[in-house]
Amino acid sequence: MDGLEPAAGGGRKSVENLASAIVGAADSMQKSNTPMNIATISSGFEKSDFLVREEKGQRVYFDFFEEAFNYISNKGYVRMSSEEERDWIDLMGTIHSSVKGGMRFNTGKLLMVFFKYKPYMPHIDNYVQMSTSLKVNPSDNSIAKMEK
Repeated sequence: MDGLEPAAGGGRKSVENLASAIVGAADSMQKSNTPMNIATISSGFEKSDFLVREEKGQRVYFDFFEEAFNYISNKGYVRMSSEEERDWIDLMGTIHSSVKGGMRFNTGKLLMVFFKYKPYMPHIDNYVQMSTSLKVNPSDNSIAKMEK
């Protein structure tokens, strides 16, 4: 046998445990190798009750939590697991407290942390790198390496 068959008497349970372990390993591999963006929902602001912070520093205020949650969900973000979310909240607390004299702006109380994976497109990334190091001569359609 190749070691993947269920043990006697625990057939379904063993297969479920194996499947769970494979999914868990795949999740951690994807998380460690895939760039991601985070977004947060915080509370405690004069302008409105809830604030969503997302990509490129965009801030959107909401009067109701449901609106904030739906907004961020419709943007493709997913809530992090409890453990991962706690790590991010602790990290951001440490970072905010490290600013001498305190943060300039009210950071509010961080309630939830969301993420979405950025699409990895090596053919586009490589094209951008390559196109910035090449010079195109339109008169004879030739391409030459640019000298730095």
